[in-house]
Amino acid sequence: IQNAGVVEVSFLAFELSISQALVILISAVFGALVALMLSLVRWFRCKDKGKNASKTINKLEQENKQLKTKLDELAAKVENTGNQ
Repeated sequence: IQNAGVVEVSFLAFELSISQALVILISAVFGALVALMLSLVRWFRCKDKGKNASKTINKLEQENKQLKTKLDELAAKVENTGNQ
């Protein structure tokens, strides 16, 4: 191991002597965990937006269907009025 030397680490109220390689490894793992947490937060937000979009699409499709039915009824009334 190239970075096997002992280094002093001071973090908040903690002070300890530890291998430099171990400090690098711990830092990399901590960074990966932070990146994972941020990714999960973003994923959950996107998932919620997708659910909301699906609900909106369903509502709009139902409204569209109702309006088409109403349009057909009104067109039939106009046609019946014109035939009389």
